[in-house]
Amino acid sequence: MAEDGTEFGFDLEDRLPDGAVVLRTEACDYIVRQQPETVYVLRPGSAAQAALVGWRLGNLHLPVEIAGSAVRVPHDPAVLLLCEREGWPVTEESVVFKPLRVVAHAS
Repeated sequence: MAEDGTEFGFDLEDRLPDGAVVLRTEACDYIVRQQPETVYVLRPGSAAQAALVGWRLGNLHLPVEIAGSAVRVPHDPAVLLLCEREGWPVTEESVVFKPLRVVAHAS
């Protein structure tokens, strides 16, 4: 529901990104604003560690966001267990999570 009370319903094949215009009228544009969420953040110390982190997170089939030298993942108990088991430092942040768009078996 928009701030002015306009209601929306969506049947989507893909997610709407933060900032997407979903309706344009003469009076205004209705824009999607994604709310920040808590994520886990890993900061691999080397290329080899980054590859290992990517491989292990990939086995969990969770979405990831690469933000500079940081890897953001959903706030999921499986991630915390993985980081504890591997001895990887992990922090929590509240951010607008923008995971990579991945297509299975893309060539």
